[in-house]
Amino acid sequence: MADINKTLCHYQVTCDEQCFAELVDQLYPLVSSVTNKYLVDKANHEDVIQDAFIKLAQHAQNINTNLKAWIAVTARNIAISYNRKAQSQRQRIQHLATMPEESIAWDAIYTRLDIALEQLTDEERTLILSHFLQHQTLSAIASQRSCSVATISRRLAAASKKLRNVFRGLNLNTLDEICTDALFTHAILNYTPAPTYRTTDYDPNTPTINVGVYISQFSLETPENYHFKQIYLSTWFQLYNTTFLKNCSNVRIIGLIEPGSIKCPQIEATLREREFTGGYMDITNTENLKTLDVIFVSTNYATPNAVLDSIYDAVHSGVGFFSESRIGSRIPGYHSPRLHRLMLAQKCFGFHHVPGAGIQCCQPCPATVRKKHPILKGLQPGDSITAIGCGTIFIPKPDAQLIVEKNLLASSYNNKFPIDRPIRCPAIVSGHIGKGRTVICNMTNISHMNNHPKIQGNFLANCINWLAEPRLKQKQSSLTVHQ
Repeated sequence: MADINKTLCHYQVTCDEQCFAELVDQLYPLVSSVTNKYLVDKANHEDVIQDAFIKLAQHAQNINTNLKAWIAVTARNIAISYNRKAQSQRQRIQHLATMPEESIAWDAIYTRLDIALEQLTDEERTLILSHFLQHQTLSAIASQRSCSVATISRRLAAASKKLRNVFRGLNLNTLDEICTDALFTHAILNYTPAPTYRTTDYDPNTPTINVGVYISQFSLETPENYHFKQIYLSTWFQLYNTTFLKNCSNVRIIGLIEPGSIKCPQIEATLREREFTGGYMDITNTENLKTLDVIFVSTNYATPNAVLDSIYDAVHSGVGFFSESRIGSRIPGYHSPRLHRLMLAQKCFGFHHVPGAGIQCCQPCPATVRKKHPILKGLQPGDSITAIGCGTIFIPKPDAQLIVEKNLLASSYNNKFPIDRPIRCPAIVSGHIGKGRTVICNMTNISHMNNHPKIQGNFLANCINWLAEPRLKQKQSSLTVHQ
């Protein structure tokens, strides 16, 4: 086995992904052993190991000591941190166990919200109802009032804070946790105001598709290798294709973030500036995810196992899933079975860059429609379309449908990973994960799809509507039964 520190030095110079994979393979037994020694709850064993390698990816350039000693200390500290969190959680559960069992009385909460809104000024109340209830964007409100978006953002933040404080001051005969971010957000965003405040534009019968969009702090803080340099991709790159969600009618966007990442300035600013009308929720909370209609995942190449598991469980239960195929591509990596099941993949090889693309990564390339599908209304098998050449090379599972295939052949000659024979990359694959409909769109830019002269409607809108269809029917059926 080659000297581990020499491998580290080579990685620090080249930033080669295969080199990092070798580091993981060589260090895995040591990290596993240390984790097993210090971790109390063995169910978190794999998560601690993954966190240790995430730390390695984030700090590799600054390690100038014995790598094995560094990774052993890191794994030990992470395991101890998990132990402390587990102990705190046990104490919290023990405390709640002594409380009377009761569900959160939402009707009582909404009544108190009516009272709280009465204590706001007319301007504060109008701002909150316009943005959160009518789903007006900050730019639209700013235009109506002839002021800047920044000014409206500050006023809305101040009004929301005041409403939260008034709401908190009202005595609630429910769990004290009602004033946490998640539950307060749930309350205000699912609230129907008193008739005196209801606007003429409010239509409770208009179907709304709740789309959760993943914004990853792990991906923000984990370097990506690009032409022998380490770069950090912004939330703008993570969310590029979500720009086209604005063309989807009746869509409410909810930010899906990792626990604690709301404190990250880039995450908080993105949620505010992108005008996500549905607030945000913890992406590791599976029960919350199951309330969504569609989960939308873009380029989030460093993804904790807990996130992959919660997405899978939610989609398996019936939530639609749209993925650009780069979730977890670096961490845990394309070898991960968790990744394969979310990508409808029988086998993954790695990420393919078009030869000679240079800095023009993600350049267009020809592709061919292989199967007719509702998301490609107007297109027939054999039609030529424009896709993005760069993307993940994978073989879809037998029960998945290859909808569009790129014409370019990928081979070991122009990639750093072995491929048995030159193959064409899938561009769009559809199928099911459990009960959930799934679309794998192997492109980081879908503008060419939207602009195709034959396609009927908007490509992304077609995808969202098709993915959400079973959930919307289920909701309508449930509503009919209760009526």
